[in-house]
Amino acid sequence: MIKPDQNGKKKKYIIYTRCSTDEQAQGDYTTLDAQAHHCQNMLNAFGYELATFGKNGTVNDDGYSAKDLNRPGIKSILESINIKREFDGVIFFRLDRLTRNTRDLYSMIDLFKQHDIDFISVRENLDSSTAIGRVVIGILGILSAFERELTGERVKASAIARARQGMRVGGTTPLGYKL
Repeated sequence: MIKPDQNGKKKKYIIYTRCSTDEQAQGDYTTLDAQAHHCQNMLNAFGYELATFGKNGTVNDDGYSAKDLNRPGIKSILESINIKREFDGVIFFRLDRLTRNTRDLYSMIDLFKQHDIDFISVRENLDSSTAIGRVVIGILGILSAFERELTGERVKASAIARARQGMRVGGTTPLGYKL
């Protein structure tokens, strides 16, 4: 549940979107557009405003994994929090769009709490300002990290099985070779 602003002014949020592959980012109905649309709908429903930050209040990390915080968009948000506060919160579609690393998740929760910045997930409807909200965010973060690791194990096992069968492993043909 999102709490209303106690100062009587509208809160301003940054929309954060992320997808792992360039193909997802370039699609006809892009994942990034869909995520931003849902976030904007939630902001509208609660009467909040879009912050003047990034591209029209939206920060996109297209083609980046959530395994760590080595992404230009999330770095710009985190740096802005430490320099000056230009927004009241960050809204994103799903927790796994923000991070799939529990250590990064907890450090962001601490940073956001320290600077009194809201941390909102549309899909899970989570509020990081309450104890139960932080527990649920932690559990979902652990599940996201587990999912990322499990996918990695499956891809590795599949590549090994293909190689044992003499099948091609990998996405591109090396320069100078033909299939």
